[in-house]
Amino acid sequence: MSEIRIAARYAKSLITLATENGDLDVIHKDMQIVSESCKGSRELVLALRSPLIKFDKKRSILNAIFKDKVSSFTISFFDILTRKHREMYLHEISNEFVRQYNTLKGIQKAQLYTPVRIDELLRKQFVQMVEIQSGKKAEIEEFVKEDLIGGYILRIGDSQIDDSIKSKLLKIKTTFTENQYIPKL
Repeated sequence: MSEIRIAARYAKSLITLATENGDLDVIHKDMQIVSESCKGSRELVLALRSPLIKFDKKRSILNAIFKDKVSSFTISFFDILTRKHREMYLHEISNEFVRQYNTLKGIQKAQLYTPVRIDELLRKQFVQMVEIQSGKKAEIEEFVKEDLIGGYILRIGDSQIDDSIKSKLLKIKTTFTENQYIPKL
């Protein structure tokens, strides 16, 4: 079975259980912590994927790392994953959980790339732009990308709005290289 399907199934089950227990928002925060930890620690991901490390050792690693950071419900979930030998998919499961949570709550994630940090007024305008386009509540991740020169790139799901100086200069360059002007002799 592919890891995408495994992640989707475990994330859906976790959302169902968390909803039934009234802990959905708490578990969402826990899964964000797990996702960021996996994203920030290659060693953790490699340890969870290693066939040389026994499942009980992996469980104790997860408990040691997350014991004071996540709820007991999430620790119990780690126990289930390790007993079923699915701990290697923890990063994918946490990402999928966050994605399914956002879908359930009507939240649209977007990435904003600008050459400099933006102020609060501009941030609100981008949030409004995303909410109008998607019809959902917007959460924007901001990234500084100095090579854009000016303007912005806004990614909303599968679509992208590229209003950067860099892309405009590349379009002008392409237009000039495709110019078929032949002067009269």
